[in-house]
Amino acid sequence: MALNDVKDKIIEEAQHRAQQSVREADEEAKKLHDGVQRELLDYEERLKANADRMIEAAERREIAAAEFEGKRLLLDKRREIIIDVVKSAEKHLQTMSDAERSKLLAKLLKQAQSEIAVKRIMVSAKDIALVQKMNVASMSIGAVKSDLKGGLIAENEDGTIRVDYSFDSMLSNIAQHYLRELNEVLFQ
Repeated sequence: MALNDVKDKIIEEAQHRAQQSVREADEEAKKLHDGVQRELLDYEERLKANADRMIEAAERREIAAAEFEGKRLLLDKRREIIIDVVKSAEKHLQTMSDAERSKLLAKLLKQAQSEIAVKRIMVSAKDIALVQKMNVASMSIGAVKSDLKGGLIAENEDGTIRVDYSFDSMLSNIAQHYLRELNEVLFQ
């Protein structure tokens, strides 16, 4: 073999090895590229799934907050209506005729007498005349100096026991203790 043949053979072998190395490098690069693409797709899917979960959680929080606010507004409105009903009842009690007022005071006094031995009755200044017309000769009758709008407060002889049947106390008691019943009557 001549020197040129050896040289050509070496160059051909080098080119073949270079081409083989380039093919192997291309295959390796393609494998790496495909692997990176798969990892990127997986990562993108995980990010999207995480974003979806975060959006769903945020939506649930917003819905829960909106429902809570709606319930709070509903309860506030119901409370407002109950207050209006109590004020309306108070207004009705204030505008009763003397005959109706006298009849109601008599019932309240009878109720108080069933609970204690009444010796003193306190009423609003405008109700003194109405109470004096009742059979209360054995009782002391006086006007309450506070803002008693109606009804009566009864005490025993030594003032240790007091029964408060003032309109304000009764309406407040009804509003506090019968709130559930008021809700049922007004909103069912």
